[in-house]
Amino acid sequence: LLVSGYVKDVVLFDIATGQTSSTLKDAHESHINISRFANQNPNLFATCSLDGSAKLWDLRCLTVPIHNMRSEHT
Repeated sequence: LLVSGYVKDVVLFDIATGQTSSTLKDAHESHINISRFANQNPNLFATCSLDGSAKLWDLRCLTVPIHNMRSEHT
């Protein structure tokens, strides 16, 4: 389960245990307004923020996003 809100962090929960499996502190520079898992790959998810960036993450390596896109228009 992927959880974000009006914060800069993303939290991943293990549904089977109900425990937090990972927390991405300060994943963005501003509040995250959208977070979604990919439809075709259960290891990939994306986050979008009010800082004007969208990031693609891989559950197998959560230290850095695997892709980062920025927009000049926020």
